[in-house]
Amino acid sequence: MTDLLFLLKKFVGAWIMPLPLSLLMILLGLWMLRRQWRVMGRSSLMIGLMIILLCSNGIFVRQLIAPLESQYSTYSDQPVDYILVLGNAHRSFAGIPVTSVLEGDSMYRLAEGLRIARINPEATIILSGFAFSDQISNAEAYRRVAVALGVDEARIRLMEEARDTGEELATAAGMVGGKSVALVTSAYHMPRSMGLANHHHLTVVAAPAAHKYKAGLRHWLLDFIPSASAVQLSHMAIHEYLGILWYRITGRLS
Repeated sequence: MTDLLFLLKKFVGAWIMPLPLSLLMILLGLWMLRRQWRVMGRSSLMIGLMIILLCSNGIFVRQLIAPLESQYSTYSDQPVDYILVLGNAHRSFAGIPVTSVLEGDSMYRLAEGLRIARINPEATIILSGFAFSDQISNAEAYRRVAVALGVDEARIRLMEEARDTGEELATAAGMVGGKSVALVTSAYHMPRSMGLANHHHLTVVAAPAAHKYKAGLRHWLLDFIPSASAVQLSHMAIHEYLGILWYRITGRLS
């Protein structure tokens, strides 16, 4: 039953992201127009078009993601006992280098975790991430890259069964006790992760990585041109806001 609810949450969450939702609204609008439901059909079409136009606009998307990324400062060499790198995405395939297996923000997260590991040579590195449909877990993919880059395998512990952020932080709480932890994840994902870490009474230092909002990177006029990268960023931001809302509803965030 738990697995079914987890899959249902992922399925519903995927459909309320900007691109699927806008396409769904447009298709629904076209169907209603064919049924002569003109007012409802036109409204649905307009909503679908507005969603895709807003979420492909760089100015609008920056307003979504910047508040998430600005809440926690960059890690600044604080001493820690553990370094927890949260899972993200990977896809294993024979015949490619281990560094190509990591996808999404995984390489950014791992690189920041390894940088912190050099500053704290006695710290244990916890690599997290579920396998989902892959033959290896995201945690194992992290481990292979870390070892290939020269990290001592004895320093690494894997957390392979946790399927989402809530499970990751709950599992980590049982692994580290009251010791200090550098929590490494994407900057936009940090507010939810830190909230869950505090919920589980972890002693954490935020270590955001993979920042998306970088002031001055583009000329502002280019933001008015719809772009796939803006849609992707809006997907990330909205996913985070929905995740924060979900954990608050279920009592895991204040």
